[in-house]
Amino acid sequence: MQDNTGTVAIAKNPMFHKHTKHINSHFHWIREKIQDGQLDTEICHTDEQTADALTKSLAHPKHNKHSKVMGLSPV
Repeated sequence: MQDNTGTVAIAKNPMFHKHTKHINSHFHWIREKIQDGQLDTEICHTDEQTADALTKSLAHPKHNKHSKVMGLSPV
């Protein structure tokens, strides 16, 4: 899941290719897999990004929510 609508648009729409030739070939591989139907992307609202608990400072309620989703328990 991705919380960046621009990223999802680039991944799904080959028309963006001429504007994104500088992007690493890894991302073009992802776009090809999406076009082949092997991968799918969808928007994930920022409030639902569980990985944020590992990468950002969050308020306690958000941190606790994401920790529970990951199966972590308080110390």
